Amino acid sequence: MVRLLDFSADVSEVVTPKRFPFPTTLPVACLPDETAQMLRDRLAPSPIRSTMGHTALAAADLPTTDWPFLGDILEQTSARLVSDRTFTLTDDCFLQDHVFGGALSQFQPDLKALPVIPLTFSLEMMAEAASCLVGASYRVVSLHNLRAYRWISLDTGSVRLRAEAQMQAVENSVESSKQSVYVKLFQLGADAADVLVFEGEIKLQLAYPTAPAPWAFALSDPAQPSLEDADLYRTCMFHGPRLQGVKHLRQWSLNGIEADLEVLSTEHFHRSRGRLRCCLDPGLLDAAGQLLGYWISEQWGPADSYCFPFQIAALYQYTDPLPAGSSVVCRSYIQFTSKHQLEASFDLIDESGRVITRIEGWSDICYQVPRNNFYACRIRPQSEYLSVPWMQVETGTLCRLVAPFPEHFLETSWGIWQRMLAHLMLSQPEREVWYALPERGDRRTDWLLGRIAAKDALRQWADQVLQVALAPVDIEIRTTPAGKPYASCAALPQQAWPDLSISHSEGYAIASVALAGQQLGIDIERRSPVLETMQPAFTKAEIQLLQNLSAEMQALAIQGLWCAKEAAAKAAGIGLQNAPQSWEITQYSPGFDQMIVTYGEASFAVSLWYTGEEVVAVCLR
Repeated sequence: MVRLLDFSADVSEVVTPKRFPFPTTLPVACLPDETAQMLRDRLAPSPIRSTMGHTALAAADLPTTDWPFLGDILEQTSARLVSDRTFTLTDDCFLQDHVFGGALSQFQPDLKALPVIPLTFSLEMMAEAASCLVGASYRVVSLHNLRAYRWISLDTGSVRLRAEAQMQAVENSVESSKQSVYVKLFQLGADAADVLVFEGEIKLQLAYPTAPAPWAFALSDPAQPSLEDADLYRTCMFHGPRLQGVKHLRQWSLNGIEADLEVLSTEHFHRSRGRLRCCLDPGLLDAAGQLLGYWISEQWGPADSYCFPFQIAALYQYTDPLPAGSSVVCRSYIQFTSKHQLEASFDLIDESGRVITRIEGWSDICYQVPRNNFYACRIRPQSEYLSVPWMQVETGTLCRLVAPFPEHFLETSWGIWQRMLAHLMLSQPEREVWYALPERGDRRTDWLLGRIAAKDALRQWADQVLQVALAPVDIEIRTTPAGKPYASCAALPQQAWPDLSISHSEGYAIASVALAGQQLGIDIERRSPVLETMQPAFTKAEIQLLQNLSAEMQALAIQGLWCAKEAAAKAAGIGLQNAPQSWEITQYSPGFDQMIVTYGEASFAVSLWYTGEEVVAVCLR
């Protein structure tokens, strides 16, 4: 069985896989008439769960908003159209149901995880640009060579996209019933150059072509799905009610999956535009794409990997979008084309057995999920902990540790996973601070993981002492002018919080909470510094002490002395202030596990632990 491997490449670096035929068996249309009819009878869609009959869309029932995702027209000629569309979490309500994470807080219901525009809604914006350019009498019949280059996320609650549509020459230039438009989508930034995020070719005709016969669909060794209908969006997918178009998984195997979908209402996709008249059916197409996630989940469980679309070879449409509530069977052949990419084809079939949409070469990129409770935190951010308890008995504090993520995971694909984690764990003011940190280097990651460890330690304290369950976003970690972190919680405005300390080293983050009203400082050091590079941190007496030690003991003592100074300075609430020699080691035990650090007239007792991989120092006053 194919297994997913760790993946760290950006979508833009993925090599387009070699095309392979879909389906793996001959289409019915290619078979002799008698055999074709036999297969049609045998493979005809089984009865579909339906909430309404398949009826034509009456004129009175048509949505009131045309081209709802196109936005403002900035430029339009006979050959070119440019439009701008600002998507907001407030107005474009469907985005509230496409966020990377569950509900964040019982106290802050309006605070959302990271919203991302589904790929199929980007397709709709492109299709609307093409339709507006050539005229509403034309129908979008196919889309080709579609490629997404990056996630389109609403990090600050909105994102501005520009569509540029350009007429293309058609094979028969005298045939006015056919038109071709090439569309590019750009993400516009306030302080950066426009970024190309999506492009592809849109073909339009005055009438839809005749639908082909459904593909012969025969899965190899089909099995009943393990996911019950009630669990489809409770344990696997992150989509909210407006985008929950998968109703039942019929069967699956290693080469495909079959499911019942439902056409979703667009009435609540936008805050004020009512029902939307779309060129495609982005909600239904998104539901079809979700089947790749269910296919992965059936093989390895929902917590093993994520897969997200980035490329479609061709999408063919044979009718206008069906009425809301219509039932559709989706049949998909799926296979891996590389260690971290898979490709699928889809037939979407209505209740009469007619193909309404066919998709070829839908490609997803697969990400291995870190095995550090990352998945559980995304699904249940209010109750799960990313950190683990660590040395709590030894230190006499509520200490928790966040280990490093797999190399490059948080940075891959323009930092989408790091941004997702930040939105799961940080309050709104903390998000603003985090986004202001440098994107390059380790500062953002260290700051984020340190805050997560601190929030988890405080959540543990609140649970044990106050019997109150808090989510990470409910707790805000602020800093004094001297840089000492402290806790605040709007849900408990009168609560006095215990002293807190945070430390990082080599990708590890720890945080600790004092239990008995003490001042607390903690520090961790995982690397073994060389005395020559550390001399500016030590007094002459400390350097003399270190020089008289054996090489092995010297490396240990360097780490210990440095951590002791850091812990004492944090407990004092002022930090080293770029003057580590002012914090002097005046007493130490033979094994350097107990030290006294003196700063001016104040003395600080520090306890140290040497685990073999790191040194940890704790100062409690």
